[in-house]
Amino acid sequence: MPKETLDVEKRGVSSLGTANRVPHVYILYLQGNAGSTPRLPDLSAVLRDLQQTSVAARFTLVALSYRGYWKSSGRPHEAGLNLDAEAAYRWILEQHGSSTPAPSLVLWGHSIGAGIATNLAASAYTRALSWTSQPALLILEAPFLSTRAMLAALYPQKWLPYKHLWPFIRNPLDSWSNIGRLVAGFGRRVPRVAIIQAANDELVPASHPEQLRKRCIS
Repeated sequence: MPKETLDVEKRGVSSLGTANRVPHVYILYLQGNAGSTPRLPDLSAVLRDLQQTSVAARFTLVALSYRGYWKSSGRPHEAGLNLDAEAAYRWILEQHGSSTPAPSLVLWGHSIGAGIATNLAASAYTRALSWTSQPALLILEAPFLSTRAMLAALYPQKWLPYKHLWPFIRNPLDSWSNIGRLVAGFGRRVPRVAIIQAANDELVPASHPEQLRKRCIS
């Protein structure tokens, strides 16, 4: 599972392990269907901008390439992508999970990656982690409600059978249900959620991010 990391530290502050002990923020980036790890340079511009802020913190971006994407072998399917995301998250915790202060963990998912991000945030795996090891922030970029909702949006015609085939969907990517689990808590940390909506998205209806936003505050 190829994985790229980019480590950026704000100018003028010290690394973890020194007397200043600045906070360390890990961002796990989960790409969209048409994306790939080479998009990393675009994302690194975000981290470079962080260097100019007044926030005294160290930021590390971890971008993984799912099975079947870029240079990764295998065939992509939701269960496998969930395992890939969990493995990347576990790797982060193994690297710095015992640091003091504990690192802040951010999940950033784009498109289908947003579905994988909500899967991970709402999973039994993260629920079993300590409070400080659970995600503190969830960034959803161009998210959709679920695969079922996308089928209904893409094929609204009554004579087309696609929207009636949802019981057979193997990759539900149900962010709507996942957000509901997160809001309910159930003993897990409730992360802050930031939703980034495309101005003119040609695929995802504008109503989907808006409904997820309302779900977060319901």
